[in-house]
Amino acid sequence: MPLGTWLGGHLGWRTTFAAMAVAGLVVLAAALVTLPRTHHADELPPLAEQVRTLRGPAISFGLLANCALMTGSMMVLTYLATYLGETTTAGVDERALAFGLAAMALLAWAGRSAVAPRSPGRA
Repeated sequence: MPLGTWLGGHLGWRTTFAAMAVAGLVVLAAALVTLPRTHHADELPPLAEQVRTLRGPAISFGLLANCALMTGSMMVLTYLATYLGETTTAGVDERALAFGLAAMALLAWAGRSAVAPRSPGRA
């Protein structure tokens, strides 16, 4: 997101979209080349079992956290970035850096929270 914010601020939103398309193609090519092809269609668990897995607490929490992260990111990019651009002296570089640092800090906190053992006194 910070790189996209920076690209869009300096080169326009179309550049950000083009960069994301290229990055997606690169990742797809890398996945096709590097991932092992060991599973066959007949080895896949039934659909009901796959859905049951999604209902597990850890998976549900992860999906909910990802949804909140993406919603928050879109809010920042759509509203807050525009507002800050109009009301502060912070340029695109500063806003992209601040967003990137905040995202890294919050993701680190979320990661530690997800794997930290819960003590009886913690809420």
